Amino acid sequence: INGTSLFELAALAPGASNDITNYKAVPVGGDTSVSFTGQRTAHNVFMVDGGENYDRGCGGCVTTAPSTEGIAEMRQLTSNYGADYGLSSAGTVTMVLKSGTNKFHGSAWEINRNEAYDARNYFFPKSVQASKQKLRWNIFGFNVGGPIVKDKTFFFYNMEWRKYLEGGSSNVTVPDTATYGGDFSSAPTINVPSAVAPSVL
Repeated sequence: INGTSLFELAALAPGASNDITNYKAVPVGGDTSVSFTGQRTAHNVFMVDGGENYDRGCGGCVTTAPSTEGIAEMRQLTSNYGADYGLSSAGTVTMVLKSGTNKFHGSAWEINRNEAYDARNYFFPKSVQASKQKLRWNIFGFNVGGPIVKDKTFFFYNMEWRKYLEGGSSNVTVPDTATYGGDFSSAPTINVPSAVAPSVL
């Protein structure tokens, strides 16, 4: 899933379609445009640990986007689900966060994208290959969990950072430098056929 986006993860359900253009899995600015069985994307509801995770004033936005590394279980309910999930007329996406246990556990991760791994733009000549469009995307974080009071109280902590840098590029045709001095000999010429006067009978 591109960008570890939980919305693209939800879109993997049968009967789901999406036009996600922003794959950044953040609550503000993240693209939640996933349609389940043809229903409106703004009519979905997201739930975390049984609680509603939905910004009702935004029309389909979530209030928080958990890290996919901190999610233990995720389900997409698309149709014919029980009345206990009656908050929406479209899909219901439920998430359960990981929790601590009687033993300490931890993990760390990093997802790295870099233009050094990419091919050059097909429309750019090889002479400008060194100036490939920058793409620096690092997603890294850690989980840690364990007991506070054995068999009674546990803790789980998840932290994730995102660093994103995307450069722009353009490929345009510019005039020859001689044209700036008034020499238009190198400019392309267009042959326009002359008008032919109609014959008079």
